[in-house]
Amino acid sequence: MNQNDPVTNMLHNTDDPSVWAEEFCRLFHGKIVTILESREEVDPGLMIGWFANAMMVAINHYERRKLHAKDELRNVFEGTTNDDPS
Repeated sequence: MNQNDPVTNMLHNTDDPSVWAEEFCRLFHGKIVTILESREEVDPGLMIGWFANAMMVAINHYERRKLHAKDELRNVFEGTTNDDPS
């Protein structure tokens, strides 16, 4: 993940499917259709790759939140906070 890219950072820090859908439409507007047997179809490989990535990012997002919550609870019980300068 490119930490400096705001779009990548945004996608990797949200579990909101509408954010992913908006970015998908922005990136692939007019590009996702392929011509198969004289009909236009959405490229299934592109869709699988995009949404598999979105699902994994959501899993990672929840895991990070869970770890953060555990750290916060540990800090409460140990009497420390993230604001402590020591």
